[in-house]
Amino acid sequence: MFKLKVVDWLRGVKQALFTIVTEQQKQTMLLQELLRLQLLAAEPHPLAEYENQLYSQNGEDGVLLRLLDEIDTKSKTFLEIGVDALVNNTLVLVQDGWSGSWVDGDIDNKDFQSMQSLVASSQLTLIKGLLTAENAVETIGKGFLAKVEVCSLDIDQNTYHLLESLFPNMTPSVIIAEYNSSFPQFRSWTVPYDPQGQWNGGNWFCASFKAFQDLGARFGYTVMYCESTGTNLFLVRDDIIGKSKFLSSLPAGFYRKPRYFMSRTNGHPRYYQPVMHTR
Repeated sequence: MFKLKVVDWLRGVKQALFTIVTEQQKQTMLLQELLRLQLLAAEPHPLAEYENQLYSQNGEDGVLLRLLDEIDTKSKTFLEIGVDALVNNTLVLVQDGWSGSWVDGDIDNKDFQSMQSLVASSQLTLIKGLLTAENAVETIGKGFLAKVEVCSLDIDQNTYHLLESLFPNMTPSVIIAEYNSSFPQFRSWTVPYDPQGQWNGGNWFCASFKAFQDLGARFGYTVMYCESTGTNLFLVRDDIIGKSKFLSSLPAGFYRKPRYFMSRTNGHPRYYQPVMHTR
C-alpha cells in the first residue's frame, strides 16, 4: 500500500512539473513574439509582414512568395543547396507548382522519405553530395543551372564561395543565402575558402552582409532584404527590380543584426502533403 502511494505521489509530481514547464514554454514564446514585433516595429520594412513560416526556418518562404508575385517566371525551377526535408525555403514552391533539385550530404535521412512521391513524379530531384567550388557546376549540371529561377544556399562555412562559383552559369531571379550578421555590415569579409571546411558552431563562418552586396553587384544583383533573425538575405536581379513598382520602392541594402533568439518553432509540427489550388 505504501509503495502504491509513493508511485501515485511521483506521478503527481511529474504531472505538476510538466504543467510548470509547459506554462514556462508558453510564456517564453509569448515574450519572444512580443520582442520580435517590437524590434520589427523599430526597423520597419515592407517585406517584414510577409515573413511566413510554413516550411522555412525564419519566415523566408513567405517573403519569397511575395517577391515572386512581382516576377514573370518562366521555367519555375528551383535549386536548394543545404536542405532539411521539412525545414527549407523551396518546398513552398512545390506547393505552387514549381519543380527543382535539393542537394545535401544527408539525403538518406529518414525525413526525406516523406518526399518520395515528389521524386517519383519528377517534381523533385534529390542529389546527395557535399558541393565545393570545384565540383558544384559539374555535379548540378550547366543545363539545369541555366533554368534555375530561385536558388537557396545554406552550407554554413562556404556559402559565399559556392555561390561565387555558380555564377555566371546561373542567373536566378531570386537568391536566398545565409550570411554572417555577426561580421560588421560595412566590411567585406569572408572566411578563407576551404573545400573541407566545416562550421564549428561559432561565429566564424560564411561572409558578411557587404561581401554579399559586393558579390551581387558584380553579377547584377541587389540585396533587398534580410529576414528578422539576421540569418538569411535575399538578392534580386537588378533588371527585375526595375520592372516592378513594388520592388523598386523597397529600401535596398536592408541589413539586420544577429537575433537568432527570435527563431520561432511554435505551432503545429511540420508536415507535407500537396495542397489544392482553388483558382
